[in-house]
Amino acid sequence: MKSNYKLAEYKEVILPEHQGNPLLEALPNKISVQEIIKQLSYFPDYSEEISEAKDEVRLEYLSRLELFRQPLKEYVASFRMIEKGIKRSLSSKNPLSAATNYKQFYSKIDTEKKYSAKYPFNSDGIGMSLIGPSGVGKSKMLEQIYNFYDPVIQHRSYNSNKLNILQVPILFVECPSNGTPKGLCIAIINSFHKVLQLPLRNIARKTLDELIIEVAGYVETYFLGVLIIDELQKLSESKVGAIAIQDFLLSLINECGVSVLFCGNNELENILTTTFRNARRAEAGGVVYMLPMVYVDNFEDDSLSDEQKEKGAAWEAFTDALWDYQWTRTYTELDCSLKFKLYELTKGNVDLAVRTFQKAQEILINSASIDERITEAVLESAFNEISKLTRSTLDVTLLSIAKPARRKSKQKAVKTTSSQPKNIVIPGDLSRPQHSEFASKIDEVLHDGYTFDRIKSKNKIRKAMDSDDAIQYFKDSNMWAEY
Repeated sequence: MKSNYKLAEYKEVILPEHQGNPLLEALPNKISVQEIIKQLSYFPDYSEEISEAKDEVRLEYLSRLELFRQPLKEYVASFRMIEKGIKRSLSSKNPLSAATNYKQFYSKIDTEKKYSAKYPFNSDGIGMSLIGPSGVGKSKMLEQIYNFYDPVIQHRSYNSNKLNILQVPILFVECPSNGTPKGLCIAIINSFHKVLQLPLRNIARKTLDELIIEVAGYVETYFLGVLIIDELQKLSESKVGAIAIQDFLLSLINECGVSVLFCGNNELENILTTTFRNARRAEAGGVVYMLPMVYVDNFEDDSLSDEQKEKGAAWEAFTDALWDYQWTRTYTELDCSLKFKLYELTKGNVDLAVRTFQKAQEILINSASIDERITEAVLESAFNEISKLTRSTLDVTLLSIAKPARRKSKQKAVKTTSSQPKNIVIPGDLSRPQHSEFASKIDEVLHDGYTFDRIKSKNKIRKAMDSDDAIQYFKDSNMWAEY
């Protein structure tokens, strides 16, 4: 048995009509909402002591932020939608039923359809849609849902019935960049080969009709539950291809009984609504919209909709959880101004927010300054670094903002290091030195404490005023610099 094949373990199912179907009994047990949230979240291990480590160590730990996952309400809805799609699809494909065996093995040779009425196949596949702008976490969330299921389930026997079948509960495919039906067929076949650990075949020369027949064969042979097609907005590049692929996917739903999840950005909605038939099929199993979070300064504001309040609460939870992952020597408390600044820059986009926060810490660590506070200017500098290509596309209306109460401080001690200054200045951050040649001394004054008794001569200015030539006095005292 290959490494990612899981030998079927049959469990008790909830619905009586699902009993006796090995495909459904081999799926994971239904889990609670709390368990879904746990399954779809990831909070990397964090140790405060690392903030005192060498710069190169702290920079390495910043990569953990890329794994950070704070589950949103849409995650649960998407999980349930896919779960429903799998069960709907497999409910009509019991491998022990005569109808399934006729559909798989005999319908192709029964050219006159003599037995089709005797062994009818009822397609229970449904279309589903997941729509949202890039960066809100659709693809990463789908990967997590995909990982919840065993990639391949191997059935050998069931209640004394010998079975020699492989089941692929869910298949994840990215729409090819050319957006053509042939390209999508090849991508689906290659995905099957990858998950089944089979060698890839050279099928580029096959005709579209031949490839469609092959895809249908794979879907039926491996009892596919849900086919996820990601980045489907690529179809907009080819109007002819878009219609052809939609018709092809709808035929998979109708004729092969597989559920299909259409996933893409906002352009996908325009593609799916080109015809009533396509729109109706694409929403039959549910539609989930994943939108950016919003900043809310006053949750008691009656003018806010319930959706705005939910999105605002999501931003609060997201930023609170994210902000704990600081590997800077100075812990910066998350206050209302920083929370809003991060939102103002990223418009509530999960990917941009995480990368901005990560880059901000990278800038501070590389500066080798004693002062590693995260400020609004640091966030802006970080955002400008990571979003040179995406800034112009962030057109989201901001909510009005006031100053809510600040959270209680959990300040860490500021520790000095022996690192040599790298002459890095953060433009616009007026809370820091703007001239690198003075940075180390100013940091020393600001953060180590510069007491009066450290001044060796406390009356230099008075002596200069009493002298005949104040400038010459400063020069003789090594206190005058000329440029």
